[in-house]
Amino acid sequence: MDLTPQVINEIEFSMARRGYDPDQVDEFLEKVAVAVADLNTGLAEARERVAAAERRAEEAEVKASQRPERVVEVPAEQSASAAAVAAEAEAELETLKRTLVLAQRTADAAVKEAEVEARRIVGAAEADARAAHEDTRRRLVDELSTLEVSRDSLRDDVRAIERHLDEQRLRLRGSIAELQRILEDPSRLKAATPPAAVTDPVPVPKP
Repeated sequence: MDLTPQVINEIEFSMARRGYDPDQVDEFLEKVAVAVADLNTGLAEARERVAAAERRAEEAEVKASQRPERVVEVPAEQSASAAAVAAEAEAELETLKRTLVLAQRTADAAVKEAEVEARRIVGAAEADARAAHEDTRRRLVDELSTLEVSRDSLRDDVRAIERHLDEQRLRLRGSIAELQRILEDPSRLKAATPPAAVTDPVPVPKP
């Protein structure tokens, strides 16, 4: 994908916890887009100047080739002046070519720097997102372990209470049966042994 000002302006980064400030990222991308646009404009202007210089040089060569018979008739001063103009045009052409090469290198360096910085920002945001996800996962695992321990403890308390209730239920049934027999045969009252009082404490659930 070519890194053009439009691509830089339209690029979007996914949001992540504890990632980079979106406003700072947008500001950086806006500056990069402006710099790339300026470089592209400079390159276009330099290319146009080079093309114009090349056209002028070609036109001069064509004119010179079309009038070979007049070369001998041209005075020395005019020949020197024409040579100077040609040399100046050639020098200007070389200067423009060097300017174009330098501008191209500068643009390539700016684009490369922008790509590196964009990859760094994305990589850092992804790393922060992974770290946040891992912290959340670890916290959930710890909370789940704590809940499982509490659940097992409550189950033990419930089983202890159920056993105590079963024992008291059996004792109560025995006492009721004994009282029923006494009611049916009052003579058994003197010989009957009083039912044992319930003295076992009810298990208290663990906090």
